[in-house]
Amino acid sequence: MGKIKIFVLIVCVIYFNLPNASAFVYDDFSASELNTTKWNVSAGVDGFGPISDFYLDAINKNYHTKQTVAADGRVRVKLSNYIFGNGEALDYDVFLNSGSGNYMSRIVINDVPLDVAGLCLYCGAIGYWGQPMAEGDAIGKYHIRLNFNQSNTTIKITRPDNTFTFYQSTNFNAPFIFAFETTTGHDGITHVDYDNFAINQECGDVNGDGKINVVDLTYLVAYLFSGGPEPKINKLIGDVNGDGKVNVVDITYLVNYLFKAGPAPTTCGGLTTPAATVLSAQLTTSTPKNQLQISTD
Repeated sequence: MGKIKIFVLIVCVIYFNLPNASAFVYDDFSASELNTTKWNVSAGVDGFGPISDFYLDAINKNYHTKQTVAADGRVRVKLSNYIFGNGEALDYDVFLNSGSGNYMSRIVINDVPLDVAGLCLYCGAIGYWGQPMAEGDAIGKYHIRLNFNQSNTTIKITRPDNTFTFYQSTNFNAPFIFAFETTTGHDGITHVDYDNFAINQECGDVNGDGKINVVDLTYLVAYLFSGGPEPKINKLIGDVNGDGKVNVVDITYLVNYLFKAGPAPTTCGGLTTPAATVLSAQLTTSTPKNQLQISTD
């Protein structure tokens, strides 16, 4: 009987520590300099000159972009050694620190900005360009989640006040190449930082190592009760019961999953869009018919 218990314990330990090879933190900019095997930086794109500053900020551990003098400027930073296929996902954070005049942070897929007129006017852009962009121009942290599917791409952008917008675009097909971009117009000044790029992050993987196991449980307990760090990349990755909050209920849920054959974490607030919201969505007059746009506003 003792041997059976030991065998079961070993199997459980192996099972819960099996890595998900496809889930990993792509870059959190914790190195001293930019990894050029991961990123391709283009300063000045589509007739724009380069912006004033663009570099890995080794002190604040993010990718720093800043236009200090009002002028047309642009920098595009592309994932250079990862092409997304059907069913894959990307999470990252955008920190809008300041801005005046015309400026924006953009999503670029297959070398086409998501917000260009005729494709999805102002979709996914943060900032101001003659008017506030679709995601607004509030100072603070934005979290972006892109899901790449064979015939469409879904984009969920959570604003600093925790409201969000959800888009579904059918203008892109696999394979997908992603880039982010900071752009300013002739009167534009801005400071935008980028951080915490994760590929195929799973609900419940709060320490971002590609596995869901007892280490995540310990990490979550430390965060909630001992002043430990927030869940990696996206705080709501710890919302394993899907109620939009990270609290002791999520610890109980994770314990049940890991040790009592409870349901797996699948509906973290940061990784999904509530079905009720999707069903109530309406196409806006400024949105092409092949774009589904949803906002909690």
